[in-house]
Amino acid sequence: LSAARNRGLDEARGEYVTFVDSDDYISPHTLQTNMKLLALHPEADVLEYPVCVYHGTAKAYRYTPGTCEITDYTGWAHRKGYIHSYAWNKIYKRSLWKSLRFPEGRWYEDVFTIPAVLRQARYILRSDKGLYYYCSRQGSISNTFCDKGINDLLQANLTLYRTLSDNTNLNDIPERKIPLRRALFARRPLNYRIKAILKALSGNRYCGIVARTRKVLKR
Repeated sequence: LSAARNRGLDEARGEYVTFVDSDDYISPHTLQTNMKLLALHPEADVLEYPVCVYHGTAKAYRYTPGTCEITDYTGWAHRKGYIHSYAWNKIYKRSLWKSLRFPEGRWYEDVFTIPAVLRQARYILRSDKGLYYYCSRQGSISNTFCDKGINDLLQANLTLYRTLSDNTNLNDIPERKIPLRRALFARRPLNYRIKAILKALSGNRYCGIVARTRKVLKR
């Protein structure tokens, strides 16, 4: 997946780029409508639009970033936008990707990459127009957990924390600052550190991640 996206970025020549995974789709006129919004807000380097997460399953829900609101990277972090660090459901100025690519051979490549891309944006436009359908299927990476997946998820969250701590005021995110600093710098058991990092950065996905992790460890 990362190699395919990177090849697309290498070949792209337009002013803007976006991503759609092979098993997902977008509603009609999503790109046209949001490109019109970008034309009205040329100062925005990224537009984030709604997504139906886990479409086709009982746990499906809709995430709407905002209603034509402009924010910067710090505002994106403070509203916990990093919980939705998806490569898709965003339209980017291609210039943001000049020195950045997805890590090949890694799972959770979005978490490794998207916060670093958005960090370079002057402004992020939050849209309520259009819809991306993120389809959950059996056997996909997001539904598969193994030792490599656990390790990559932990490393992705550590990378995310460092990106946030370098570029935002973590004092404004106290519920994340305290467990993360304890996990990274205190002399704590490894299992405590892993749980603290995942809980702080994974939000409401934490319980599911822990449950799947325990299943793997019991094998």
